[in-house]
Amino acid sequence: MSSGITGNAAGTYAIEIVAYSDSLEVQNASVTRVLYVSKNLGNLSVPEVKVIPSIINKSSSATLSATVNCAGYCGSVNVNLKVGGVLLNSMTFLSTTDQNPQSCASFPCYLSWNLTGNSVGPFDITVNATSNESLYAINYTNLQVIDPDNPSLGIFSNLGLIMKSAPNQAVPITANVKCFTKDCGQTTVTLSYNNGAGWIDIGSSGIVHSQSQNPVALGNMKVGDSNDLSWGIAFLTEAVYQLRITANGTALNLKNGESTGTINVSQGVLFIDIRNPVEGQSFSLGDVIPLKAMITSGGLPVSTLSPIVTSELFGYAGIYYFPNDGTYTGNASVPSKKVGNYQLVFMAEDSQSNVNIYINPELSVTLKTDKYSYAWDDKIEISGDVKKNGKGAPADITINLASGKWNDVIKLRMGTGSYSHVYENRMPKEGGRLMLEVIAKDDYGNIGNQSAEVGVSAYTGDSYDLSFDMGRNSYNRGDNMTIFVRVSEMNVPKSGLRVNCTLLGADIGLLEGENGYYGNYAIPPNAELGNNSLSCSVAGPKPGQGYETITVEPMPLKITIIDPEPSRYRDTDIISAAPEEPIKLKVSVHYPDGKPVTDATVEIMLGGDKTNMTQTEPGNYIADVRFTKLGGGIAMSTIFLTAQDSQGNQGKSNVGLVVGTGDFNWWWLLLIPAGLAILFVIYIYMKSKEEAPPPQIQIQEKIIKLPTVERVREIIYRPVRMPAPAKPRVDPVMKLKDEIDRLEEKSRTTQDAKDLAEQQYYKRQIDESTFNKLMQSYEEKLIEIDAGIRQKKKELYEIEPE
Repeated sequence: MSSGITGNAAGTYAIEIVAYSDSLEVQNASVTRVLYVSKNLGNLSVPEVKVIPSIINKSSSATLSATVNCAGYCGSVNVNLKVGGVLLNSMTFLSTTDQNPQSCASFPCYLSWNLTGNSVGPFDITVNATSNESLYAINYTNLQVIDPDNPSLGIFSNLGLIMKSAPNQAVPITANVKCFTKDCGQTTVTLSYNNGAGWIDIGSSGIVHSQSQNPVALGNMKVGDSNDLSWGIAFLTEAVYQLRITANGTALNLKNGESTGTINVSQGVLFIDIRNPVEGQSFSLGDVIPLKAMITSGGLPVSTLSPIVTSELFGYAGIYYFPNDGTYTGNASVPSKKVGNYQLVFMAEDSQSNVNIYINPELSVTLKTDKYSYAWDDKIEISGDVKKNGKGAPADITINLASGKWNDVIKLRMGTGSYSHVYENRMPKEGGRLMLEVIAKDDYGNIGNQSAEVGVSAYTGDSYDLSFDMGRNSYNRGDNMTIFVRVSEMNVPKSGLRVNCTLLGADIGLLEGENGYYGNYAIPPNAELGNNSLSCSVAGPKPGQGYETITVEPMPLKITIIDPEPSRYRDTDIISAAPEEPIKLKVSVHYPDGKPVTDATVEIMLGGDKTNMTQTEPGNYIADVRFTKLGGGIAMSTIFLTAQDSQGNQGKSNVGLVVGTGDFNWWWLLLIPAGLAILFVIYIYMKSKEEAPPPQIQIQEKIIKLPTVERVREIIYRPVRMPAPAKPRVDPVMKLKDEIDRLEEKSRTTQDAKDLAEQQYYKRQIDESTFNKLMQSYEEKLIEIDAGIRQKKKELYEIEPE
């Protein structure tokens, strides 16, 4: 007899087997055995791989970062980088001086490698995670190395992810071909295989055959052109095949577009047929993605597997066998703030298949009003619907109303797919065209908007006058502001009234004070940047309206250097480094309340060169830097750090840098005051020797090395007689030219800010309402600056017509 036993928990178990008889004359028999149940094996995954930047010049560098996750027990895990099956090291065509493989001691495990492109071409980089418990996970990314003086073709494919196949089983192969730097000319792409007898182009028949056209003619590819290709490849016989995709353009001297992979074709290989989601399917933030796949071996379903689905989108999810139709099913949720294209990788044992989906964050919004034109004291009825995937969606509603420089904001919470609001008019008495925009945003970050326009007639009756005394009109997010409003009629202050204000969608009731009405308001941390109207109205025998423009600036972010720990001299942080010494610079970025900034773009600037930092843990960012110093001795400079989060909040900091041959020596700074004292003594001596004009002192600095471990800064002072300065005279021509230069520089700075706002909008870092307000503000500034430049040039022409 036999019996199956399942270990449900790790541990050591004594199992007693007893045989007995119904007869009292027969003695029972028993035996005890020990069963050891090891730890439950978990799921190993590589959900996130990034390389920044993804396109570099030859001999330049990029940073690849990867995240490795383990749900449960995964044992000892090593992670390595490979290109075309070759382990990257310091001598390969795409090289790294970092340790490869690296090990993971805890999870999530954050790893990074610095890569250098030694040859031109596209590189499909696979990140492979393996454990001593026979667990395996893989993900990949692409890096293009280009020669800026020549055209370059890039091919990025899924070959690196296809490890095994079964005979007569179609394998989906995808690739993207792109032309970089210069036009690539007439381009042809070819898929070929090699099983030991040399490279053979894959045709429609043979031991390896394609269900799609091969080779593929892409025509004349211009710089920036991109083409997506796909093949279905089947293998008749069992063998280990190398596959290669090559691209050749007539503008190139060689085939520098290539992608390779190796496939082991044998019986018993698992084949994963993804049934859901389908390729290119679109989902919204917060949606549940149904996962479904048929897994077979030799054409027959396999029911004893524990497959998982991994993706940068959601990490990983399990799928489970469903006997009714022989497939594995499960689901995964789309998290917030994950927009764009994502790949889902279905994995079972060492086989896998993938599908690409798109996360679309747009809501469908409608907007209507009860009339197209209104009298000034009419109420405006605003209503509409919000839908996601064709169904009503609960959302937060923001209604923006604007007329000229005046604007008002109303915020609503909608629990169903419909919204409505009756607006009590707070427009200026002049009336005019009223622009309405409705922005809907649900709890997951999906967003949509709609706009309309109505007319409002001017107010013709008597009213109160409102005046503001704010002290200042510009505030950072998170600041507290004090509102003070005076109400008068024919210049006579009025009391006993109710004054209510709105700002950024908040209703603010004012209290009556000795000289007017006052209240306090805290600018929300996520308030829209730019100009907003503080709109106030009076409830009393007569109406009264007034507004003040309030500018909301980004919240200042705090940047702190963690490693290497800086030294503090007076009010300056200083770090030191030896020339060419690699340093892993680490900083933390926090909001004013101490909360870490987890979505910041952090940059280092030194001498005009910028380096992006990578987040390793919430609020902490690192970058591998190496400081170069020309000549001998010690060089001093400044490192500038900038940070900006996805909401536009910004921070900056700087630290002094000493590049020498050892640790920082405080004598370098202490000698500076001593040098100034010597300068003063020399000045007094020269003053006693000369009457007028007194000599000016020119300071030369020289670094010398002594035959000890200390380095001393020797400051040599050399007196140089300089002519007495003439009395300054203001040259009107030069003054106008300086003012024109200043205005043109201001115009360039404003244009740069406008361009940055456009980039943030296209990346969906700011919403459309904020974008429109910023564009209007920047356009007004540019027009004002341009008018100033024209006026100054006109004045200059009148003085100097030539």
